[in-house]
Amino acid sequence: MTAHELRQNLLQNKVALITGSGRGIGRAIARLFVDEGASVFLTARSESELEATSAEINQSAGREAAAYITADLSRVDDCTRRVIE
Repeated sequence: MTAHELRQNLLQNKVALITGSGRGIGRAIARLFVDEGASVFLTARSESELEATSAEINQSAGREAAAYITADLSRVDDCTRRVIE
């Protein structure tokens, strides 16, 4: 058994909040977490990027693995508002 096979589904039945997940490293992390079995909650400032990332992840996972909400997490009021919602 390879190291990758041993690692698969490491995050099964887990939910992860991935910040900055509309592009770049955040997007790559979200995809990796889903590949490992997690469901992910995406957040970033750009709704169009989040929508694209979520659609891509859900299509490749074959399940509803990614939901998203826009927020600027450098702003305290955005964080507070998103937690209360």
